[in-house]
Amino acid sequence: TKAMADSVILTLLLAGLLAALAALSSYWRATSSSKNTKKSGSEGEGAAAAPKSGRKGRKKKKGAHVAKKRNNYALHSSKKQSPAKPEKKHKSLQATLAGHSKDVLQACWSPCGMMVATVSVDESARVWAVGGTYPWYRAHDKFEAPRAVAFSSDSKELVLATERTKRICVHALRWSKKKDAKGVHFPKGEFLEGRTFDTDHKDEIIAIKASKGGRMYITCADGNDTAVRFFDTTGSKIGEQNIKQMGNLMLSMSANGKFFAVGAKYGDPKIFQLVVKGHTGPKQVMKLCGHKRGAACVAFDSQGTRCATGSLDGTLRMYKIDTRYMEGEDAKMLYEVDTELASVKLVSICPNTDLLAVSHGRVLQFYKASDGTKIDEIRNPHKAELTSLEFSPDGKLLLTSGGAVAKLWSVASILEGAY
Repeated sequence: TKAMADSVILTLLLAGLLAALAALSSYWRATSSSKNTKKSGSEGEGAAAAPKSGRKGRKKKKGAHVAKKRNNYALHSSKKQSPAKPEKKHKSLQATLAGHSKDVLQACWSPCGMMVATVSVDESARVWAVGGTYPWYRAHDKFEAPRAVAFSSDSKELVLATERTKRICVHALRWSKKKDAKGVHFPKGEFLEGRTFDTDHKDEIIAIKASKGGRMYITCADGNDTAVRFFDTTGSKIGEQNIKQMGNLMLSMSANGKFFAVGAKYGDPKIFQLVVKGHTGPKQVMKLCGHKRGAACVAFDSQGTRCATGSLDGTLRMYKIDTRYMEGEDAKMLYEVDTELASVKLVSICPNTDLLAVSHGRVLQFYKASDGTKIDEIRNPHKAELTSLEFSPDGKLLLTSGGAVAKLWSVASILEGAY
């Protein structure tokens, strides 16, 4: 019948399916057994080959093959990379004074114009001969840690103000009879044991100056210490002047030794005359008003007739100070320039040349000192923020410091233009 025929067909189909599954299962077993046989055979060959070389077989570390590939790729890719391009040297750059291991805090010229002194975070002071690039004299004292530096008026002494002990330390300088490889006489020095004395400053000393006659040292501190103190060369305190402004940033003195001024975060800078007939100490003779914010820096020209100020508001001002100030006449502003900088931290007027320089961060700008016309600008003169800016006494070189180096720039090249 029809029902019996359907059951027969279904039985045949099931039998065929079971036969196919059995054949497939036997194939899988045969394949897996052949793989295991090959693997065990290769292990046996490796184990048999090991005794021939006299070395035991080592297990390969996990990921070693990948690491090797990566290293090979790194070497291969490094060969294809183009070499790094050297930094482009500015046309005006004359020399780089490298030797400090950490950032330079201050740099200054000797009055003779033949030496440069630097102090650094690496707790050392160095004296360099202009014309050479080697620090021929190095003063290091990790317990004192020099913070500010100056030369005596005859360039025969190096005067340091220390950070931790707030002392003044004096080193004697002399010129060697020998010359270096460039044919330049180099300075030598020695620490003077009896020329170390306390300043009684409460906060960190940020600046030290020596008077023109070499008979007085002047110190200035930051923070809440508002006093400028005066000492003779033996360390005896002559006096002090309360300038009544906090957050002092710098101390400037005119080349003729007649005036000094202090730049601060708060308040307008005041000009003091160092010696006044009939007064036992300095006397305030002028006040430079007009900046919207504090004047961070002050600089006098070589004749002591003009004074430039740089402010935290980014403006530069020039004042005429050869007025009848003893009769109450104040300084006269000659011009004001918006430098387009966030602030003006450093300023210096070049002797014998119509040029002044200002800086903020890693930007160095040049202007005509006569009218404030911008001449040139150098970006990234140092790899870090500039900490010092000062023209040489003869006006031929500009000294800057930033990062772990100080640099000397040609004024004649700056006046010509750029790269």
